[in-house]
Amino acid sequence: MRAKMSGAAPREFFQSIAAVNAQATPRSLAFLIDGAPLSWQELHARAGSAATSLDEMGASRVGVQVQDPRLFIYCLFGAIMASKTIVPLPPDSEVAFLDAVATDCDLDLLVVDRRESTCAHCRTVEASELLEGRFDRQRFSKPKATVDRDFMISYSSGSTGVPKGIVHTERSFDARARIHQAQYRLNDCSNTLITAPLYTGRAIAPLLSTSFAGGTSIVISKYETAAVLDALNTEHVSSFGLLPYQFRLLIDHSEFDIERARACDFIMCGGTSLDQTLRTELFSLFPSNFVEVYGSTECDVIAACPREMPLDKRGSVGIPPDGVYLLTLNDNDNRLMDGGEIAVCSPANMKGYVKHGQQNDSWCVTDFGRTYVRTGDVGHIDEDGYLWLTGRKKDIIKVGGFTVFPSDVESVLRKHALVADAAVVGKPHPVLGEVPFGFIVLRDHRTAADSQRMALEIRVWANSRLQSKQMLHGVVAIDALPGSGGGKISKPKLRALI
Repeated sequence: MRAKMSGAAPREFFQSIAAVNAQATPRSLAFLIDGAPLSWQELHARAGSAATSLDEMGASRVGVQVQDPRLFIYCLFGAIMASKTIVPLPPDSEVAFLDAVATDCDLDLLVVDRRESTCAHCRTVEASELLEGRFDRQRFSKPKATVDRDFMISYSSGSTGVPKGIVHTERSFDARARIHQAQYRLNDCSNTLITAPLYTGRAIAPLLSTSFAGGTSIVISKYETAAVLDALNTEHVSSFGLLPYQFRLLIDHSEFDIERARACDFIMCGGTSLDQTLRTELFSLFPSNFVEVYGSTECDVIAACPREMPLDKRGSVGIPPDGVYLLTLNDNDNRLMDGGEIAVCSPANMKGYVKHGQQNDSWCVTDFGRTYVRTGDVGHIDEDGYLWLTGRKKDIIKVGGFTVFPSDVESVLRKHALVADAAVVGKPHPVLGEVPFGFIVLRDHRTAADSQRMALEIRVWANSRLQSKQMLHGVVAIDALPGSGGGKISKPKLRALI
């Protein structure tokens, strides 16, 4: 791909992204998907067909469970063009999960690769069927801003029960795009490398932000270090973001060309905690263009390290972008100057959670007229405005950028006939950030040797029933789970045993 010349017109609304760019620079690349080009002209035509079909079907909330990256992008932009609420879903979702999500968010339509994926609570249609219809250009010729409508609902990962549905409006996504444009200097000459699964926020946020600026997204639909190296060596990549373990694989690769990476405008790491050793190495390798980003699906970018990070600030997660405000609170929602739970006020904040009971009562706090979203993380802000994380208030485990709920893993362990009780905590990992680690109480008293042998067998048994990111990296049998009063298990005490 050659370096581009600026020429795209400004975009006012998300619905007009494809149309405006198709008119201004029709043959320019909107995407490079696994090496295959997709122009703005073709994207507009194909997304327009999908938009027309979706509009004729009368669907309001549209789930997209599509593996094929090209089809996913057509459906994503088609839903945006038709002003539908998008619910991106993992391609490998099981029927029970799809049914739970459909019920939780009142899904009208589920778009899939093949008819084998079905949902009992809404209509199912193949992505290819959406593209068969005629593009009714007149229908979408004058897009109108609907900034307070539900733009996207993102579901956190989970395998049992109903995970959280995080609702973002068009207003918050617009703010997200503008924050990314300012933070990462995105413009119509930008070539952003996308390596995360397309249904995740780590892909959709930079993808839409780049498109909003008129730039090109270079999509690697299935992460491989060789594919990243090829993109860096052959394309004019302006920015890319990887998880810590992916950076480790990249910089240790024999064919890694450090000068190619140093030529990028920005190199970002986020999604999970960064090991201090790797952090130091990355800042040393890329002293002028490496940034560490701290954010969440609920709030997007919360803080980021500035380029050419001061040495005495390395270890912090940086400073909040313009227009983003932070508080640290105690358990009674009072401000703490020396640290506490981090709460975020940002124009990119979510609207709230979908039908999630108590969470809709406790996810935010108001301070001097501003609404702050609780992060569940604990930290402090120093005198220069840098945010330092010191722990995690919530028990969720971040494994390579994916959220794992301990309760999901615990429920599997408790299904074993010999397990009386179980608890799972996050164990620090130098590459993945954290990994699940289990503690079990056996039903029958055994010798110490027999208990640990049985714990190993139960770990193997449980891992055969868990998703890859949920797999236990250790199981220990103990006499009783430590309590913290009120009948609750003390996770801090368990972490101290690792």
